[in-house]
Amino acid sequence: MPRLREVVGDHLAALFEGDAAPDDADGAARDTPERWDLLEACRLDQHRPPSGPYRRLSDRKVSRTDPDAAAMAMRDGRTVLGYQDHYLVDGGKARIVLHCLVTPGDVAENQVLLDQLRRTLFRRKLRPKRLVADAKYAMGQNIRALEEQGIRAYVPLPEWDKSSPYYHNAAFAYDGENDLYRCPQGQVLKLKWVDEAGERAIYRARAASCNGCPVKGECTTSSQGRLVSRSFHAEYLDRVRGYRGRPPTRRRSGNATSGSSRCSPRRSSGTAWAGSGCAASSTSTSRHC
Repeated sequence: MPRLREVVGDHLAALFEGDAAPDDADGAARDTPERWDLLEACRLDQHRPPSGPYRRLSDRKVSRTDPDAAAMAMRDGRTVLGYQDHYLVDGGKARIVLHCLVTPGDVAENQVLLDQLRRTLFRRKLRPKRLVADAKYAMGQNIRALEEQGIRAYVPLPEWDKSSPYYHNAAFAYDGENDLYRCPQGQVLKLKWVDEAGERAIYRARAASCNGCPVKGECTTSSQGRLVSRSFHAEYLDRVRGYRGRPPTRRRSGNATSGSSRCSPRRSSGTAWAGSGCAASSTSTSRHC
């Protein structure tokens, strides 16, 4: 949500600069604090261009009584109009909800995580060291931003080639000094092109090397040479993969404890914090119109 990111950034900048909200026209003091209506400021433009070849249902249909509600697919197969409630919850036993954000149902959890997290860190003066989330939040941009802030991202990363009958990308060794890959047979895959939209670099082996390889049938069917992609955020994704098997907290006397903050995003339409860390979650709210 570019608009959401812009509004959040402007709002936080004003807070840091100490800019006060303008007084009423009559100069009278306000009885209540100014409301920051995110849904009003960041509602999705019905005429926004589609992102890629996928066409959202909300691009073609809109509720006449509640235009902010968006079509959502439910677990039972129904499609309803509704919203997503995004929560950030303290990771301790109390499970205190620190922040809640409501967005149209077609706004994914991973789109609002960073904006919601940064706002909560600033408002609550928190400095967590861990964030726990499910795979819904595993975007390269999210992982990189968290790791660069010193927050460990305990997020399961999807393995897109796991079901492939051919060699997985993990079977290819990356040479960072020369910016190339080597296949299990020792052949070199050089950088071929960069996919800016997909945030990845594409490497390809020589066609002659692949076509004459004795294990080509286990690697690729292409006559042009095997392709391997590398995310722009690969360094951070590899770091997060290294967290596997490491518990986000230590246990003492049956209680989860830690000397530092922890965060964890979970899918229940929101973001949550738990214990000395954070948890993000989101839940769906349907609306019948």
